[in-house]
Amino acid sequence: MLRAAIVLAAALAAHGASTPRRRLGALRRRDAPSARRAAAPLDVQGGGAAGGGDGVAARAELDGAVFNLVNNVAGCGFLTLSSGMAGSGFVPSVAVLAALGAISCFTFLALGEECAAYGATDLRGLWANAVSEDTAWLVDASVGLFCGAALVIYHGVVGDVFGPVVGRWVAGGHATAILAVAAGCLWPLCQLDLAALARFSLVGCASVAATACVILLRSVDGSYAPGGRYFDAPATRAGGWLGLAPKMLVLSANLGLAYIAHYNAPPLAGSLAPGREPAEAARDFSAVTVRSFAVLIALYAAVMVAGAATFGDAAAPNLMVNYADADALAQMAKLATGASIIFGFPLVFSAFANWAYSLAPAPVFAALKSSKAARLGASGLLILLTVVVALNASDIGLPAGLAGSLLGGFVVYVLPAAVKWQRAATAAEMAGCAGLAGLGAVLALLGASQVLAQYGLL
Repeated sequence: MLRAAIVLAAALAAHGASTPRRRLGALRRRDAPSARRAAAPLDVQGGGAAGGGDGVAARAELDGAVFNLVNNVAGCGFLTLSSGMAGSGFVPSVAVLAALGAISCFTFLALGEECAAYGATDLRGLWANAVSEDTAWLVDASVGLFCGAALVIYHGVVGDVFGPVVGRWVAGGHATAILAVAAGCLWPLCQLDLAALARFSLVGCASVAATACVILLRSVDGSYAPGGRYFDAPATRAGGWLGLAPKMLVLSANLGLAYIAHYNAPPLAGSLAPGREPAEAARDFSAVTVRSFAVLIALYAAVMVAGAATFGDAAAPNLMVNYADADALAQMAKLATGASIIFGFPLVFSAFANWAYSLAPAPVFAALKSSKAARLGASGLLILLTVVVALNASDIGLPAGLAGSLLGGFVVYVLPAAVKWQRAATAAEMAGCAGLAGLGAVLALLGASQVLAQYGLL
């Protein structure tokens, strides 16, 4: 459900997935970070050219950085937002979306500032320098678990996209599609050189754009309104314009996943530094960050409101499930999403495997390093693990909500607060850090509990 579907905050999470002792890069022809979703997705075109005073080149440079950051964060995570606001009104839902987006923007800026202060190039290094090397495994774990959750969501979207087609010939089309695509496509692709797959990064961007356009178009063209070509049931909404419901916490959890861009802060800050004075680099970093989050907030708000206006409280955790099989435009958007997931899966899997293999005992790690057959078997087992979890989740809302609440609470709120605390110079700054960490903890616990309750697990 995420990024391009979820598509892709997770692929970028691979950048920060280094471990204290060893890296999966030793087992692969290329290290995961060099083959992320867009080869070097947050590098700014032209290196330090902006420092030369060419205003047009500087603007193009920053525009490219904004595009790359939005491209790497936006994805099918936005497909869960309409469902998350069920029972609540448009006004409070949009207000929560905008407020959490603004806070996420602030903490992203804070991480970039701290990376510059400590000379860190990834979140693990930043935590190790600012907080403690002994607890830096928390950052590694957040990367690994985030990527693992993304893989589970990918499987769920595959089932939603291809399940109805497979179901025409085979019973249990959703599960069959997940198993068939995992065994026939995803496992083999995970054995390839990641650099060869990075060229397909724009497939994810195109699928997000196509999906958003279809959602917006169908909300205004009357196709799903009474009397429309695809009308099935009235779009009833209990929340109206101003209502509030406990499920708003599910929306906050889903937004936690949709706004996780923070693994990108160190590489973005680093790519803007060459050829610039520190003050200029900081200013450009702020400009790119604010503009990127403004685009994300606008995109997410538009899609959320359009989906809720079209289907009301009946909007599914994967909004595309609501669209009719006879709707050709929606089917094309679904297929584009499926394609983006198939090519994006190996990039995210590499980071997940990197973390998982680092937990193995030394003899096992040595076997993985020396034996291609061992790596083939281990990757198959890890993919099978994510498949089993996906098959036992009723829909993508459960893994998306839990990942967004728990991991989003840590990465977006607690981690920046803990790092900023180390250099807090006044009581007000320390209080702000404590409040930010407390907000993250509260949103994480309440969001996770509401998600579990929604699925009858609490």
